[in-house]
Amino acid sequence: MLINDIFEMTETERNALTDAQIVGLEYGIRYFSIEAGPEARHQMNVLRELNIRLEKLRAAMVASPKPAIRHDYPTGRTLDCGCTVYDKHEVMNASTGSACESCYDRMS
Repeated sequence: MLINDIFEMTETERNALTDAQIVGLEYGIRYFSIEAGPEARHQMNVLRELNIRLEKLRAAMVASPKPAIRHDYPTGRTLDCGCTVYDKHEVMNASTGSACESCYDRMS
């Protein structure tokens, strides 16, 4: 969909646009060049309306909480080297037991 298609839509059709469609039109909304003529006021109003909606979407995206980091061992796992790790990829098997990356050479 092009920004020019938006100007031909009715207000109801513009209100039915999904958030993804509005975000996809962001460049056109911000940088569309309005030329003088009979449709200039209509185009300006449509762009203003879409820009307000885009700003609300951006504000909602910033305000939404980030997903929590999920660990394999939420309370931690104490290894044979004495270190505590929270993810499986941090555990290495040494000849004398489990070790973290820092202690692996010492325990091998």
